[in-house]
Amino acid sequence: MKKLFPAFALTLLMLICGHKVFSQVTTVPAGASPYANLGAAFTAINAGGPYTGSAVTVTITANLVEPAAAFLNGGIFTSCLIRPNGVRTVTGSFAEAIIVLDGADNVTIDGLNTGGNSLTFNNLDAGLNAGSFRMSNGAQNNVVRNCTCMGIGIAASSGGRTINIGQSATAVGNNGNIIENNVVNGGRRGIQIFGTAALVTNDNNIVRNNIIKNISSLHIFIGDETVNTTISGNEIFNDIAVTGDPAVGGVRGINIQGVGTINVTSNRMHNMGYTAGTAIGQWGMLTIPKLLTAPGSNATTLNYINNFISLTDNNDPATFIIGLGIETNTIPYTSNVFNNSIFIGGVTASTIAAGTTGLDITLNLAGSITNVANNIAINGRTGGTTASQHIADDESALPFAGVTFNTDYNFSKATDTTGRGWDGGYAGRLFRFDGGLELMKDTACINGNGQHNMYKPAIFVSSSNLHLAGPIGGDMCGKPLAAVTVDIDGATRSSTYPYRGADEGPALKTFTMGGCLEGAVSSDQVTVILKTGACGVISSCTADITSGPSGTVVFCFGDSVGAGPYYIDVQNRNHLETYSATTVAFGAATIYDFKPARATAFGSNLTVAGPPFCFYGGDVNKDGIINLADLLKVSNDVTSFVTGCRKRSDITNNGTVNLADLLITSNNNTSFVNVAKPCPEPSYISTFNENQNLIQKQSTESSKTINKLLF
Repeated sequence: MKKLFPAFALTLLMLICGHKVFSQVTTVPAGASPYANLGAAFTAINAGGPYTGSAVTVTITANLVEPAAAFLNGGIFTSCLIRPNGVRTVTGSFAEAIIVLDGADNVTIDGLNTGGNSLTFNNLDAGLNAGSFRMSNGAQNNVVRNCTCMGIGIAASSGGRTINIGQSATAVGNNGNIIENNVVNGGRRGIQIFGTAALVTNDNNIVRNNIIKNISSLHIFIGDETVNTTISGNEIFNDIAVTGDPAVGGVRGINIQGVGTINVTSNRMHNMGYTAGTAIGQWGMLTIPKLLTAPGSNATTLNYINNFISLTDNNDPATFIIGLGIETNTIPYTSNVFNNSIFIGGVTASTIAAGTTGLDITLNLAGSITNVANNIAINGRTGGTTASQHIADDESALPFAGVTFNTDYNFSKATDTTGRGWDGGYAGRLFRFDGGLELMKDTACINGNGQHNMYKPAIFVSSSNLHLAGPIGGDMCGKPLAAVTVDIDGATRSSTYPYRGADEGPALKTFTMGGCLEGAVSSDQVTVILKTGACGVISSCTADITSGPSGTVVFCFGDSVGAGPYYIDVQNRNHLETYSATTVAFGAATIYDFKPARATAFGSNLTVAGPPFCFYGGDVNKDGIINLADLLKVSNDVTSFVTGCRKRSDITNNGTVNLADLLITSNNNTSFVNVAKPCPEPSYISTFNENQNLIQKQSTESSKTINKLLF
């Protein structure tokens, strides 16, 4: 036995060493397996033999150093599964992908990430063509999942395309491929899909549920000659210092240049800080579809739905920072921008990064259609020079001739109040703060746009986590959209009162109010302000009240509204502010009706004729008194034949200022109608006296004009 032991030990040692050296890649069918590396295994598979017509399994049983790219060809097997046995790393250092699916179909590369099995690919080359995976020459219906893919990308213009669905030498596209549940760490471009100019497009590819980080240029790039792409559930960020690549003019989280139906949904983007030697811009998400040179239709519909975009790093080298940009390139297209939450932060210390915008819509090619609804865009950026602009929601470039533009129910706010901050923009103008909201609505009403937009702040869990945090006030309820039935987390949205933004919170409290606007023949907006007994403001909400004797309106409030009780303060652009007679207790669904009796209003401050008893019309200048100043304004507009939407002197809201508006205002002026308030706020007595003096000073000609019109 003593003589046999050394021989046994030597045999065992040889077996161990042999396993380490040769048993690195096994295949089923076995062929000449085991192979030294993937390249050798793929060469054997490409040769056919037992692999022809088979379902092939390739198992990586040791760490590998590939001497060159491993090419796997098509037309041999029915399917191929590549997976690890244990924790394995495949390393390469060459200007090509470690694995190239060269026309191969039905290949699944699964890193597993379960049961002690995981798979990492690490390409140490800094060249543009370096990467982990490349698909070419008609590689179709392949899946790359659960892998960690490392690339060089910390330095500008360094590193390649870490995962690349690339070009073809024949007119067969790389179609139907899925990239999912991977960690892509480093590279100039993280995940790229790019078809072949003048030859063939790459169609129906999916990029979902990946982590893409520390990319110097384009984290996800859907480039030219691509059709019908889905980008969903990905997380994009940097957790090390990255130098931005000036080669493409800026750092971009998701960049779309493809056509067809493109769905960008439920992606999260945050902590996108970078440095750069030269000044470059930054986009969170950018869309610029390009005309195909390969055969195919250019018809394009882009859906941006339920995305979190948080760009909060100072990024001083950035010449501009844009959260979500819908831009024009070479083709018109339809864009649906629904329920996204966008936050811009940081401090502008110089003229660099002076222009920051949360939501930027500049689509101007005739034939384009842009639908923008239920988005939250908050610009918390501060600082800069007098030329700096920090804009929350900029639609100032629209509308263009030939472009259909629909925008409403968006929620935006800028933090900077020094003159650099702008809450929103429309039709060549920028607007800020409360007065700006009304001006924006006045400007946009001719196109029926923006009437339910609000300029209010939103409270997020953090600057990098854009889930909503309390307290939530009013006006958070958005427009129900057939295309948006769940939120970013997959939670079901309310079919009647869904939240704005990507996050659906707890059910909103509804307040149903009965009321009517004196003389109004069509619906108009009213604002309800909930106030304590001391007139402290709790929350406010704006909605449309229907016209006529059955007028009702539903307001939505969040968790900032407790049980109360609260006074109901009702305001409208040209009707008298009116309070409820008593405070009202609040629950999940609260109702209050002003119409049945004058006593429902504090001081019985409703029209005398009724029921229904309505809110007095004619407070055009909103000073709390209907008097000669209001009457003169209406009179002047009558004689000037003023028409249009949202005219303050159009009491009846029929689009024309006429005798009916003048009669309502005149009657209420004669009756000395003014606001009655239940709480100790400054009274209207001094204002009333000032207006009585103003009445005495009015010109004789104005009085004659009024008398002539009335009688």
